[in-house]
Amino acid sequence: MINHASELLQSFIQEEKRKLAEFEMPHMPTLGSAYEEITKQGIDKDFVIPKSLNLRVVSGFIEVGGKILPQQIDCMLVEGNGKQYGLTDQFVYDIDRVLCIFEVKKTLTKADYIDAFDHLGDIRRKFAEHFEEKLRSGCFEPEITHARKSFAQVTGKMAPERYLDLLHIPQEDAMLFYTLVQEQHAPVSIVHGYGGYRTEEGFRTAFIDIIEERVKVKGQGLGVPSLPNLVTSNDFCLIKGSGHPYLAIREDHAWVVISSTRHNPARVILEIVWAKIDSHFNTRMPYGDDLSIETVAPLLI
Repeated sequence: MINHASELLQSFIQEEKRKLAEFEMPHMPTLGSAYEEITKQGIDKDFVIPKSLNLRVVSGFIEVGGKILPQQIDCMLVEGNGKQYGLTDQFVYDIDRVLCIFEVKKTLTKADYIDAFDHLGDIRRKFAEHFEEKLRSGCFEPEITHARKSFAQVTGKMAPERYLDLLHIPQEDAMLFYTLVQEQHAPVSIVHGYGGYRTEEGFRTAFIDIIEERVKVKGQGLGVPSLPNLVTSNDFCLIKGSGHPYLAIREDHAWVVISSTRHNPARVILEIVWAKIDSHFNTRMPYGDDLSIETVAPLLI
């Protein structure tokens, strides 16, 4: 089933890109909006998301703790009805009802790369603050089934049975468990670049350069939770091994945080979106018997 769905999604994307190529559009914001619409309408297809779960794909803004974040979102997969911003086609959604966030780029350049990292990273930091605030209220017990499974696969150890049990395990394990719980609950973030890097090596190098430059300027890199779950450019993908659904471990048992692959980006997007739907609704998407394992190359340990 997932192979068929990903083929349909890829065919839709390619056909809409072909139609856009027939126009000589000099106005870059309009061209960018056209590519954003391809992503929105592609993800909104019935073969991608089950409408019975009251899911929809919109553009707009995210609200955290009653405050609207300044970052405008190109495309987000959300649950239920949001607040429409006036008469525009923009909507405001509480972050707990946002499943996936997409940053869409016609051509992914290094500058776009950095901008998307900062944009999405700020949202993830606000989510983390919101998550901690709910914990402090004493009325919130996070569901940790997926995080526990990923923790056990990475460490070979039994995972804490409750979230606050991380206070009683070694600090390194606690940091890993905290990260995996964040990955389970936070919105998935995807940078969808239609074009850009021509080689997988160039794509990988740009990512490492951004991390190293950040260390030089700010004295620290990007924390794992703030990194996008997926970045695509042409036929290349950088995938975060968050356990939703991808998880890579080296032969020396080191956790591979980021891997690259040349696998069909539409398929990878679909797997990540379906995994988030699975987790959010505690359901099971119709993967069928055609699951496959993509070949990935470790990048960030």
